[in-house]
Amino acid sequence: MKVGNNLMEASDTSTISNNISRKTIILIAKEPIVGNVKTRLVPPLTYEQAAELADSALLDTIDTIKGINSIDSVLYFQGDPKKYSEAFTSIISQCDGDFSKRLSFAFMNVSHKQPAMLVAMDTPQITNYLLSAFDPIKFDACIGMTTDGGYWIIGFRNPDLAKYAFSDIAMSTNETGKAQLNRLKELNLNVQILDTLTDFDDIESAHLVYEMIPSSRFGHTFKKIIEELD
Repeated sequence: MKVGNNLMEASDTSTISNNISRKTIILIAKEPIVGNVKTRLVPPLTYEQAAELADSALLDTIDTIKGINSIDSVLYFQGDPKKYSEAFTSIISQCDGDFSKRLSFAFMNVSHKQPAMLVAMDTPQITNYLLSAFDPIKFDACIGMTTDGGYWIIGFRNPDLAKYAFSDIAMSTNETGKAQLNRLKELNLNVQILDTLTDFDDIESAHLVYEMIPSSRFGHTFKKIIEELD
């Protein structure tokens, strides 16, 4: 990808948002259908248990978003959003294409051109992190890495900049977070680096998240499932 005048022009013309005091939070998620989510938890979990745990993580993440004042919340969803839709200002169906395209589409289709952050359903422990995440007055963008080399959050002062942020980034590798940060820097953005978190994909990482939030919905569900396995 060529990084040059076109990207500089985009940054110059769209960095300042119309309403910097209000933010948009985008939750990218998919319906926890048995056999279609968190399959790396199987075994030792069953596909039914993996879907149950994914559902609990999604609901905990939604509760965190509901608890934040002065935001617009967008559910960017794959599947039937009916169970989860009440908490959100708007719902967008995920577009076709690879993950890079879907990330770009999410930011480009939010209804308000104000600071926007995107999070997933894999880090239900974000309560103490999302409340203070991203300062769009001081920074053009933010990113928070995950321990497996990805990232749990990315945001922009103006979501229009996402048009250039994701193309040619290899997703779901142990270098994705580093590559994404490098792209943001290539765009000449002042980037806020947020805390590194663990996202749960296998039983070991799920146990680490459980230890952080044992009293959450995710924590209770994980404990119940582990007891069922004994």
